Amino acid sequence: MSRALASGSAVTSRLRALLRWQQNLSPGALAAELQASETDVAAALAELGTCGLVGYDLAERAYFHRELPFDLSQVTRLHPRLAGARELVRQGAVEVDAQGAWVRGREGDYRVHSDSAGEWHCSCPWTGRNGASRGPCKHILAAQIAVDSDRS
Repeated sequence: MSRALASGSAVTSRLRALLRWQQNLSPGALAAELQASETDVAAALAELGTCGLVGYDLAERAYFHRELPFDLSQVTRLHPRLAGARELVRQGAVEVDAQGAWVRGREGDYRVHSDSAGEWHCSCPWTGRNGASRGPCKHILAAQIAVDSDRS
């Protein structure tokens, strides 16, 4: 989910226009209808979930349309690591290489890489203290954004 949220999606606004209180939003069917990849649809669903417009039913293992009374301007404030990651990318502080990425932070350069299981790791103190228990650090999110934009 964090990877999808970090990468964002070019189809989010088109997907939002398709929402009609569906009880089951199938990423495959939505991808076909939007003529987009399932990866883009997953990213769009993550964005819409953050905004309170889509929920995920754990029992059904499916997304559904809902609309929570939520101030969309609060998304950046509620996700400061994501905002920080986007700022690092905007500043050009991420250098992608074959092993992952180097991210220039305030206190040094941090190595970010994914292991053979697809788990992301960072050498920053925040990740050292928290591991994955509080989600990815802004350096991991910035590397994911940069890697995804390099693939586009």
